Amino acid sequence: MWVLSDTHFIADSLHDNGHKFKYMEATAASKDLKYGTVLLKSLVQKALKERPAAVIITGDVTFNGAKKSATQLAKIFKPLTDNQINFLVIPGNHDIYDGWARSFKGKHEYKTEQISPEDWHHIFKSSYENATSVDPASLSYTVQLNDQYQLLLLDTNKYSVGPATTAPYTSGTIRPATIKWLEQQLKEGQKKKGYGRLASPTTTFTNIVAAVSSAMSSKILPLCNDSLVNMTSNSTLPGIFMRKILLRIQQEDVQQSRY
Repeated sequence: MWVLSDTHFIADSLHDNGHKFKYMEATAASKDLKYGTVLLKSLVQKALKERPAAVIITGDVTFNGAKKSATQLAKIFKPLTDNQINFLVIPGNHDIYDGWARSFKGKHEYKTEQISPEDWHHIFKSSYENATSVDPASLSYTVQLNDQYQLLLLDTNKYSVGPATTAPYTSGTIRPATIKWLEQQLKEGQKKKGYGRLASPTTTFTNIVAAVSSAMSSKILPLCNDSLVNMTSNSTLPGIFMRKILLRIQQEDVQQSRY
């Protein structure tokens, strides 16, 4: 199982590699904007050879939430699903209704179409078609990867109800309705062989493996503590760090999880 985070992909059609784009690239915190297509296509070819059980992106899939970027990225990864390799995504705070969605031409930048939750479902429909359960209140879902592993992909982002005009939220939350859905998924997991526990980059998971898409604040950690997250109740983690500590599985478990 391969896990990526913060790909920050921008569609080739959204820039001309001109002055404004180069300025944005130079100030974009070491994001690989120009070579995104080449890098991701190379990753797909490697995955087709090694055949992991799944390739997962746990948020900030796009660079500032342009719909064209999500659409092109989905096309890049389509060979995986065409060859029976799961491709699973969950949005980050840069993906849904991001007021910074832009295209770049010459010395100028222009607003471009943002991604709505409905767009996300449609663009990444192969991820949701594999779901055993989809949360009606968010973009969270579960996937039964194989006989051993059930994946829980949890949308913990804050986003507006329509196109935004400001920067994306940097903190995260879990909606009350999503908490109820989450509790039900954990109960279903308990009925099987047990369930996983998240704690640190060295944690080994058993049956439920979770991918969290954004920051989990101190307000929601205690609600998950007994069932899913083994952290102190006053923990507050930034979104990028939270995403990168997840889904660390011992090598022998990775081998067993492959089809």
